Amino acid sequence: MKFRKKLNVIRKSLSERKILFVLWPRQVGKTTLLKNIFETLQTERKLFLNLEILDHHRYFQNFTEITMLLQTNKFQKWEPYYLFLDEFHKVKDIDWIIKSLYDEYENIRIVLSGSNNIEINKNIKESFAGRKRVIPIFPLDFDEYIVWKENIDISEVSWFRKNPLNNGKLNVYLEECIIWWGYPEVVLKENPEEKKQVLSDIFSFWFNKDILVEIKEKYKFNDFLKQLAFRDGNPLNFSEIASIIGVSQPTAEYYFHLMFQSLLVYPVRPFSRNKLKEIIKMPKIYFGDIWFRNFLMGRFDFLNDEKWLLFENFIYSELLKSKRYYEDIKYWRTKNGSHEIDFILENESLALEVKYKDIQKKDDAKNSLSFRKDYPDMHFDIIEKTTFYNGDIFLSDLDTWPIL
Repeated sequence: MKFRKKLNVIRKSLSERKILFVLWPRQVGKTTLLKNIFETLQTERKLFLNLEILDHHRYFQNFTEITMLLQTNKFQKWEPYYLFLDEFHKVKDIDWIIKSLYDEYENIRIVLSGSNNIEINKNIKESFAGRKRVIPIFPLDFDEYIVWKENIDISEVSWFRKNPLNNGKLNVYLEECIIWWGYPEVVLKENPEEKKQVLSDIFSFWFNKDILVEIKEKYKFNDFLKQLAFRDGNPLNFSEIASIIGVSQPTAEYYFHLMFQSLLVYPVRPFSRNKLKEIIKMPKIYFGDIWFRNFLMGRFDFLNDEKWLLFENFIYSELLKSKRYYEDIKYWRTKNGSHEIDFILENESLALEVKYKDIQKKDDAKNSLSFRKDYPDMHFDIIEKTTFYNGDIFLSDLDTWPIL
């Protein structure tokens, strides 16, 4: 299979005594990724079960059934053993059996994966408190996109980005990313109409499989999605949206909760140490993958003057993919709205201003000067289009994923 950074992250995590949750939006290639990891494990003591297959459910009717299955597949409790369960949430009450396996057999390593993150969060994930590590898998990041497009090794990407002879290609790849971005099947399609069809299929599958069972009024929910699309990168006012689409504020907040649990949208909360001068409550919204926003708007062609917001959302997603937990990414804005910084990574003492154009305006300098005056301890960087794709501003991966 083509390279994904998270291959090595998951392999490394298998050495830990944790139940490993590998979660992702639909259609990012999860089964292919997990099967690659499973097949490259240098041992016969392993088992992969796809629990979308109804016949496999019988092994989880009780603890004895699954133990007998493991024993017929070379399981010995004093030897390391790897159990992969794809679409595990399809089996009712599977959580107590998994916990029993984990508690009974010290050497078993369990990997759980599923695509209905709403159901997993609602019914299962909290059952494993203290026993789990969660690794979210996102669509391709920019490095991976280059690997897939150029068919080069990941070790060559840094050189490729810094080579001025590749600037033309890099600009094209970045333009493609902020419009279509990183779902593997979409990346591999060259025709825009084929890309649109793939995205339409992904949306329909998610909506019909995950959402319709959770809501009563699908048309209201669809109206809510469109309101989110038009508010990308802006403060989120649930009361205002609820009034526009004709639902209660709690219903609008519940709709957002479903989107968030699907790993499709994220709240970015304000950073502040001065409650009198700075916004302290209202979050902004960004999409986990920008194609979803563009699909909801029914647009995949944008003028240059419109692309700054797409690029800003793209950078947010790159931050997520570099192992930063969504709650650690914030923004800064004064109450009168005169100054704003796009992203604050407080744990890293880093402020980032995102600019699609390489030529900066006087107002941009005013933003940075105002922020740096109040927060001299923060390092400040501007991410422009060329400094990003050349790798001059490098959104480096953190050493480990946060434990969720």
